[in-house]
Amino acid sequence: MKKFYTLLAAAATTVAAMAWDAPNPMPTTMYLIGDPCDATKAEVPANAILGDPTTGWSPLNGIPMEAVEGQEGVFEVNIKILDQVWFAFNPVLLETANWDVWNASRYTPAASGAAEVGAQPMAIAGNPDSWNIPAGDYKFIVNAATGIFTVEGNLVREIGDVYLRGSFNGWLNEGTDAKYLFTKVSETLYTLDVEEIGAYSVEGEGEAAVELNAFKIGNMSWGSKWTSGDNQMAISTPYFYDETSDANMGLAEAAKNVTITLDLEEETITIAPQSAGINGVEVAEDGEAVYYNLQGVRVANPEKGLFIQVKGGKAGKVIL
Repeated sequence: MKKFYTLLAAAATTVAAMAWDAPNPMPTTMYLIGDPCDATKAEVPANAILGDPTTGWSPLNGIPMEAVEGQEGVFEVNIKILDQVWFAFNPVLLETANWDVWNASRYTPAASGAAEVGAQPMAIAGNPDSWNIPAGDYKFIVNAATGIFTVEGNLVREIGDVYLRGSFNGWLNEGTDAKYLFTKVSETLYTLDVEEIGAYSVEGEGEAAVELNAFKIGNMSWGSKWTSGDNQMAISTPYFYDETSDANMGLAEAAKNVTITLDLEEETITIAPQSAGINGVEVAEDGEAVYYNLQGVRVANPEKGLFIQVKGGKAGKVIL
């Protein structure tokens, strides 16, 4: 099923919970923890953040949630998020920073991997992950009795700039590089021309193993990321991507002068030669446009997508 990456979720809907062992006794307190506890990332009164409002993630930090009257184990908080944040919940805060103890009571996404918010099951200390959400005004509701976390409000996830991030550029952890910035062709299509990508390999063994020429596509916060999860990708073959996987992707064989295409409508990543469809194409003398796909195959009736248009002796990429 095709989908647009910009998500619009109005009032939260109810979903069936996974197997959930309600805590006994039921918690009487609940705290929003993580990035929102950094006062630069969320708009809350300074005295509403317990702990240090400049450090974000800490077993000492939390924003108290209000117990919902008449609903045991249900807590809520209204909050304005100023930037992409990662967060979770915990019924306790500590006086000393003991992460093992704190994580043992932490409420996290039920499935491994950071989850986009919506009405969804939770887990208690099921994994060390967290949810992420873009800027906006929200109400978070945690139901410890049913194991459901919901968010109310308008969720509009803005992707922002998209980069090729990999072992060959230090994953851009030290900052952006225009060389690896994708061109936004349309709301659902991004492309990047790359001079060379080496073949995927692994150096070393066990915990010392290091992936070479491994990469993902993502924005600078990693709030949006895409990977095929396949480290033996072939040229000119579309691969369906996964937005939650932490697995890297790579090429089976080194390639030079390729175009990487991220298609959010088709939900695919394709790496194809830049010259495909350019060299040896037929140029219509009468000025009528001729179209080819990125693999160099002529398309008689092109529809939605990225194509190479040849017209008047000139060839170039166009979005239809």
